[in-house]
Amino acid sequence: MPGEDAIAQGVTGAAVPAPSVAELLTVAADVAAMVEGRTAYVTVSTHTSSVSVHVDAPGDAEHLARLLGLGHVDYHDASDPDRPGCVVWTGGRWPGVEFSVLCTSDAMARPVRAFPERAAAFDEPVPFLLGKNVRNPRKQVAA
Repeated sequence: MPGEDAIAQGVTGAAVPAPSVAELLTVAADVAAMVEGRTAYVTVSTHTSSVSVHVDAPGDAEHLARLLGLGHVDYHDASDPDRPGCVVWTGGRWPGVEFSVLCTSDAMARPVRAFPERAAAFDEPVPFLLGKNVRNPRKQVAA
């Protein structure tokens, strides 16, 4: 459901309207620019408010998934010679639009990394002194 994360954060569903075709196309162009246009193609859907980016290079696919914070990975194995398998990243906390990155490269090795949203606690300063003696913080620890 579009805006589901916004609703979980206390924002009403009316505050996150479904994006228009022009907005989805603008977002799709911005996402393609994140990998300097090295995408096979991009699809947008106003019905599901989604932007799907199809990328050939595994490095570009993982880079996009990391930038978009897509924390769920699905593997779709090849069902026959005409239908290659692919890896799909989904998730993220983007109110109003759903993102997915797809890669059909044979060079994609499993397991593939997912990039879930970072907890705010990870960005806080470390509460202890690295490389210092705990009993006497002024003394360096011998390496």
